[in-house]
Amino acid sequence: MPFQIKSLEQYHKAYKRSIDDPEGFWADIADTFIWDKKWHTVLKNDFITPDIQWYLGGKLNITVNCLDRHIAAKGDEAAIIWESNETDEASVKLSYRELLCEVNKCANALKSYGIKKGDRICFYMPMIPQVAIGMLACARIGAIHSVVFAGFSANALSERIKDSECKMVICSDYNRRGPKNIPVKQVVDEALSMGCETVKKYWFIRLLVVMLNGNLKGIFGGTKLWQIWMKYVNLKLWTQRTCSLFCIPPDQQANQKG
Repeated sequence: MPFQIKSLEQYHKAYKRSIDDPEGFWADIADTFIWDKKWHTVLKNDFITPDIQWYLGGKLNITVNCLDRHIAAKGDEAAIIWESNETDEASVKLSYRELLCEVNKCANALKSYGIKKGDRICFYMPMIPQVAIGMLACARIGAIHSVVFAGFSANALSERIKDSECKMVICSDYNRRGPKNIPVKQVVDEALSMGCETVKKYWFIRLLVVMLNGNLKGIFGGTKLWQIWMKYVNLKLWTQRTCSLFCIPPDQQANQKG
């Protein structure tokens, strides 16, 4: 990126250009991205309507720019470093190569359940690496993610699911906060009983559960968060014939609206 600001002087210079020549400024930024088709117009705006569109005619998939482009030079460098709030929980480090692999598997799993471009998926879970994997997987296939704070009530969650007409909810079983285990899936179950018809008609895909607290110990053994996710999700959802390590992303209109 050309505007990785390293001094106050550089900031003032970049800011001035962004004000004096916004189209030229943002065109230079966009030129550093990988495009399937380059735009023909940087900006079209009408503040009365209002209608503001950027990079008209351009097509790209943002996950290619987040992940694929870094594999050649930075594939083994850390893309995500996750530290738990709990002292007994091991940290998780994912390289760009590992992250791309997990995103592709998740994207293929979503497609195997009928999720397609334009579908909405609700995330209701704690801040763990799987949130980023899931959101990138949505972007990979053109689905739209809606993140709901995992402390909201069942009623608040239900209203957000209905407003966005989500086809799928991705949650954890619990959210560990110190000595407390907050029953996340229980809240989701209650929310889905409040008339979330767009999810219920896809009942067989409505919940992708990340087991956080060892509830599957009798099946898989081990209780660590990452072990449980890898074994539960990979084996149950995106292995065998349905889930490849590769997922070719469709391009998206740069100014495409959800």
